[in-house]
Amino acid sequence: MKKILFTLMLCSLLGSLIYWNKPNRIEFVSESTFHSDLKMISASALNINSTGCNLKQLKNEARIELDDYTFESMAYKPYEDFKDKNIIIAEFGVYSNENYRIINISQGFIKPLKINIYDKKHNLIQSNTNNIFDFKASHSGNYQIEFIVAPEDTKNTNKKCIAFSLGYK
Repeated sequence: MKKILFTLMLCSLLGSLIYWNKPNRIEFVSESTFHSDLKMISASALNINSTGCNLKQLKNEARIELDDYTFESMAYKPYEDFKDKNIIIAEFGVYSNENYRIINISQGFIKPLKINIYDKKHNLIQSNTNNIFDFKASHSGNYQIEFIVAPEDTKNTNKKCIAFSLGYK
């Protein structure tokens, strides 16, 4: 059983690593892999902390800011890894008529990030520079979050991390 579990975790990990290599997309960490020792090993092997993504700090901030929402997942990626430094796009799955909270937990930016959230039909749900977004999903499916980076922050990409967390009620 342990061998099968390890193999499944390894396949999941390899899938995440391949997904990381897509330009302007961020890795999505589900609840099941978030607590995995293997996930922590992969994060340190990829030297995430030295590039601005402090996993422990991201996790703590997500748990606090989600408040009475249940943690579902978190996505993060070092800013320097994105090909286009102006607009970063991530997708996340939701279910119709459920209440969700998205927390912007990006790190290291001088100016606030402008954030747009779109439903599966690419209708704008919310747009602002706040760090907390509450909404009720009108449709099941993949929604998008778009991070727009200020020109001042695109010049120096070191020690910055694009990250968000998703919770539900």
